[in-house]
Amino acid sequence: MNRNPRTVVISVRTLKKFTLVELLVVVTIVSILAGLLLPALVKAMESARSAGCTNNLKQIGIGVSMYCDDQRYYPFPYYYPGIWYFSLRGYGDPLKTVSGYYYNTGNLYICPSDQEPTNPSNGIIKYMQYSYGYNYLRLAGAGVNEYPRRPNMIDKHSRTILMTDSANSVISQYATLSEQDRHHGGANVLFLDYSVRWYHEFIIRNQDGIRY
Repeated sequence: MNRNPRTVVISVRTLKKFTLVELLVVVTIVSILAGLLLPALVKAMESARSAGCTNNLKQIGIGVSMYCDDQRYYPFPYYYPGIWYFSLRGYGDPLKTVSGYYYNTGNLYICPSDQEPTNPSNGIIKYMQYSYGYNYLRLAGAGVNEYPRRPNMIDKHSRTILMTDSANSVISQYATLSEQDRHHGGANVLFLDYSVRWYHEFIIRNQDGIRY
């Protein structure tokens, strides 16, 4: 085979090298594209976390429904030992005990967007974590001796909150509503008909037909 070494040398020497200016232009274009795509990526990731939160609330709703079928009333919401997630221990996220204290065994009660889930302040459940607030005033009242309501005692189930994103374990129109903007400026809300819908923080705080 006849080869021409000079031709090869000439071909290598004629390869064009990138200049510093051209490299800077490429880096700039990549940075601009990254800046344009990053917000969309962040939004997509939050949408995925919001979907996980919605799924948590739907599962909690199933647990509450099973509880109501067995007990004929809504879970005890506030006064020890009737904090809602403790009352649902046989219907929701299983609990474990270590040295006499209860712990979550899963993430059912923790919103994926909640970076700092709340802990109860004391008692045997002080190491548990949660991201949702229970509508205690509507479902049980504020008195220590008040009994939880039965489902047939409350109307407009599709407009009455059962649970929602909150840093507090209980909510009402009289309680401070916090952490209501985890998901694109709003919160996922579980209603008494066990449907879950997203609402903007402003609508939740100003009710707009939503019942606490």
